[in-house]
Amino acid sequence: MKNRIVAFLLLSVNVALARPAIITQTDIHTVAENHPKVFLGGSLITPWRDRLITLLRDTNYTLYNPAHPEIPGRIEWEQSHIEKADILLMWIAKNTPRDSYTLSLTSLFELGRFIEMEGKTLIVGIDPDYAMHEELTLQLRRLRPELTIFDSIDSLAASLKKHWQSRTKSSLASAHQQASS
Repeated sequence: MKNRIVAFLLLSVNVALARPAIITQTDIHTVAENHPKVFLGGSLITPWRDRLITLLRDTNYTLYNPAHPEIPGRIEWEQSHIEKADILLMWIAKNTPRDSYTLSLTSLFELGRFIEMEGKTLIVGIDPDYAMHEELTLQLRRLRPELTIFDSIDSLAASLKKHWQSRTKSSLASAHQQASS
């Protein structure tokens, strides 16, 4: 009984002190196993990740952030962390002059891979100003009709927070049930 109360209290403190851990290619961290791990896939050209990280400041996610495209070994790092992630998040940003002809081909390739992966939560957002927004949305709806497609970084963050809150409530209820036993 005493161990269950301590476990409940530790879980409660962990939830109360929630802060995301942000992992990039240049970081070496030990990741807490009970923290959901999110891979931040998508355009490296626009600074959307900074906004998302700010919006998730009150969660306990571990965010795998491939923010440095010039680092040697980036592809290997990304592949390793995609495999480790519980949640795969993809943001297809609007085209910039630099990628106006490529249409974010690497991100689209990764999204195709994410769609096929089993056992992971997939969260997708597409900027309404992305040149191929309508076509990509139609394809995603055909391949994954259950998938909600978000149209802003704020709505992506809200979806992750909702996921976090439902997970936290479930963990607290489980700990409370164990403490009552």
